Amino acid sequence: MGTNKFARTNAWMVGTVRELTSTPYALLVWDGEVGDGPGGTQDMVERLGYSLTDPHIEIIDPTALLDE
Repeated sequence: MGTNKFARTNAWMVGTVRELTSTPYALLVWDGEVGDGPGGTQDMVERLGYSLTDPHIEIIDPTALLDE
């Protein structure tokens, strides 16, 4: 799993929820930017194995809220 504590936490969360359901939902706060390494929101999306258009993913983009 590596030594990055954020990547380990993402792996633990995904592993735990997969024990409960094979199709979990995720509500993520993310600006859509590529992260600087494992353990961020992009890492979480990749670990879940969903595309960004999957109905099991809901993304709140805080930068979009600034435009309102």
